[in-house]
Amino acid sequence: LTAKQREWVEMQQVLLRSRPMLKMTPPANQLRQMAYNLCYSRYFDPTMTAVIVLNVLIMSMEHRNMTETFTRFLDISNLFFTVIFTFECMIKVAGFGVVQYFKVSWNQFDFAIVLGSLVDLLFTFMVNASFFKFLRTG
Repeated sequence: LTAKQREWVEMQQVLLRSRPMLKMTPPANQLRQMAYNLCYSRYFDPTMTAVIVLNVLIMSMEHRNMTETFTRFLDISNLFFTVIFTFECMIKVAGFGVVQYFKVSWNQFDFAIVLGSLVDLLFTFMVNASFFKFLRTG
């Protein structure tokens, strides 16, 4: 095979391995349907992406010899973003239902990150130590 033919064969193999995105079934309950519609809003994903980028930027500001004020800012930011991501998770679970929510691997990943962040907050407030911050940068 020529280089172009090999490239075409490789592209066909990639296409065969790819799967279409799963379109969730809308719920019958009106309140859950509002959550479902919010999740499929054209603004939801770009907004959450912007929040993730902002979170990573703020988390990257941590350094040695930080002032107490700056440390407090980072702690409050951590709490703020954890609340936002927890609400995102809750909205998706409400809109999609538990079974459909966990069928999507990105949702499984998000849930693990949110759970880790909540455990991190628990340790931060109870022991004043942060063990799981590195997870949210993934």
